[in-house]
Amino acid sequence: MDLFADFTQPPGRSGGPIVRKCGGPRISPSYYTGPLRTAAIGGASGPPNGYRAPVARKKLPPVDREQARTIGALLRGLRRAAGFRAVQDAVADPSCPAARQTIYAYERGGLVPSLAQFLELVEFYALKAELGPDAKPLEDLRSQAVVAVVTALTMPTYHMTEAMRLMARLQPPPSPKRKHPVPG
Repeated sequence: MDLFADFTQPPGRSGGPIVRKCGGPRISPSYYTGPLRTAAIGGASGPPNGYRAPVARKKLPPVDREQARTIGALLRGLRRAAGFRAVQDAVADPSCPAARQTIYAYERGGLVPSLAQFLELVEFYALKAELGPDAKPLEDLRSQAVVAVVTALTMPTYHMTEAMRLMARLQPPPSPKRKHPVPG
């Protein structure tokens, strides 16, 4: 029997299994020695000793359609406030951090940007982009960008309110007041 036979067809159909000749051994998941999906401990580049601990990936809960549309509307409003009537106008700027189809998907609510992607686009529209002819005054544009960031951070999509509640629960209780006067 050929070790490299691919049994994708049921026996008896079209004369038996399809045989694929390969130049080397197959790599099955149990023998895979390539890079793992890991998160660096000690920063993005990892610690000096090179230790990387594997991190389990947890499937994220689906984002509510209304929240996705709201995030898209925030980005669309910022794009228009920066003077870009169409997404293609924004993407024409070489400092634009996302592709045209990606921005379209974000704005219509089909995709939800990660918090980092959202902040990158907000920074692009408010600080880095060459503003279009119909752009709002810079102070108004920056104020609108602040509102967009605050609105996004308070939405359940980015879990910031949960993080704030957790930080509040983690705070140590206040220390008791001293009863003795300190000599000095």
